Amino acid sequence: MELKMKKLLYLFLFFILCVIRTFAQDTLDSPILVDPPIEKDVVTNLNLTWTPVANATAYEVQVATDANFNMLIPLQRSEVNTTNLNIEPGIVQTFTKYYWRVKAKNSGFSSHFSTAFNFRTAGTAVQELNFLKAYIFNLVNGDRINQFKANDLLEKLNQAIDKVNANNKTGAIAKILQFEFKVSCYMNENNISYYDGNKMLDNSNGTIQILGGDNAISNENNVNVDKFALNQNYPNPFNPATVISYKIPDNGYVTLKIYNLLGEEIVTLINKYQEEGSYTAIWDASNLSSGIYIYRLESGSYIESKKMVLKK
Repeated sequence: MELKMKKLLYLFLFFILCVIRTFAQDTLDSPILVDPPIEKDVVTNLNLTWTPVANATAYEVQVATDANFNMLIPLQRSEVNTTNLNIEPGIVQTFTKYYWRVKAKNSGFSSHFSTAFNFRTAGTAVQELNFLKAYIFNLVNGDRINQFKANDLLEKLNQAIDKVNANNKTGAIAKILQFEFKVSCYMNENNISYYDGNKMLDNSNGTIQILGGDNAISNENNVNVDKFALNQNYPNPFNPATVISYKIPDNGYVTLKIYNLLGEEIVTLINKYQEEGSYTAIWDASNLSSGIYIYRLESGSYIESKKMVLKK
């Protein structure tokens, strides 16, 4: 009798182990959200991405206007078998805060939803610049920046708004870059925290992209130019974007390229035929690491290079 009970006990334990093993194999971890990162502002290209989960065959995505996900946004697809979902234009509103989360699924199980992230979609350039002004006012009220330095930053933003309203996008970008240079200086001098500084730089860089400043180019005037010139970029050092201006005295084919110190080409900003005049190009180095970079202008027999410093 005792032997029989032992056999039954062993069989029961074996059954429990099998159930535990099966459950462990079939349960799914929650995905980890990747992009846009939490509290990301000025999102222009909305492609939600997350990490893959072992044994998952599909993912359910939710986007809402509230943190409790009571106000869900109807997506073109709420379930995908990839680790990303591109939100098409028109699905979300501009200058609006959203929350998103993802859970993994297979034929028999589903994970818990991931930790929710939030992001804000991009507005107009003026909306974003006014958002930055409001952020600075909050810094002053919270004693996180002194009034003098805040006024310095607000002046650059007001000048940028004036340029936008005058439909001078290049001028607006130049003022925003001056704003970013000031912010970077104040961060290095410990006049503002790195969190607040990077938050403002992230927003201002998004505004530059709204204005078409991602490698944007503009012919600033139609005055006669008597000789070639490649000016020092401004600001320098910079983070993350800078203005490169140059002059060409004759119509011709022009290239403006960026290199690292190893001589490897990073990006071609200009590669086209241009008429005589003064030009401005914007380089956004958001995806690159700090260091010294070379920009090189070529037109006909004219070749000139200069150094610039990306400091993050």
